[in-house]
Amino acid sequence: HAQLLAFSPALQAIFLREAVGDFQVAIRLRPNSSVLWADRMTAGSWLLRINEKLGRDNYKQTELAVIQTAIRRAAVLGPWEPQILKQLVKVGTLRYAELSPDVRLVVDGAKLRARQLQL
Repeated sequence: HAQLLAFSPALQAIFLREAVGDFQVAIRLRPNSSVLWADRMTAGSWLLRINEKLGRDNYKQTELAVIQTAIRRAAVLGPWEPQILKQLVKVGTLRYAELSPDVRLVVDGAKLRARQLQL
């Protein structure tokens, strides 16, 4: 399946939408999990990237809003957790131009902490 996924953006989009839904359910059950928020942020960013490849942007603004909420929550709940910082830096850097100024500050703070931890 992994090889098929690499060549089929439409199939990737289906699985990512399912993953995003699963993360939403998990977050409702464990709203204070930095890992769940970071994973939701990452899955949402991947979904946006796949949708961009497919020429779909029908709910881009909604997904960006959720990603920004996830960035804020992950940063508050796991400010010094290496894996959380890596995800915040990666997604935050990729989406930086699309983020609101306050979320950019959160990403900048995560980058600083990641450098301090030499990640």
